[in-house]
Amino acid sequence: MSGKKTRKTLDEVNSPPHYAKGDVECIEAIKASMTLEAYRGYLKGSIQKYVWRYENKNDEPEKHLQKARWFLEKLLDTFSEASQKTPSKPSEQPTLYVKDSKSPS
Repeated sequence: MSGKKTRKTLDEVNSPPHYAKGDVECIEAIKASMTLEAYRGYLKGSIQKYVWRYENKNDEPEKHLQKARWFLEKLLDTFSEASQKTPSKPSEQPTLYVKDSKSPS
């Protein structure tokens, strides 16, 4: 495989031009429209889709595995992003209610 074809394949996998509208990437719009749990499910389904059918893609099976890897990296990123996220507003802090045993119920 030539370097030129590899670069084209990687561009088609990592940032296909038909998946952007203006400055917005489709994946970012999808992420913004979902809860974290739903987004992870979407990514998992995309991984399964590309792994499931790569053997039937006679033209470029590697490209479909690269796409599966791309979605897996996005899924892994959700865990590192979640662990780095710290509440920044008081409203994001968990509220704990403690019943005072001396006060009437």
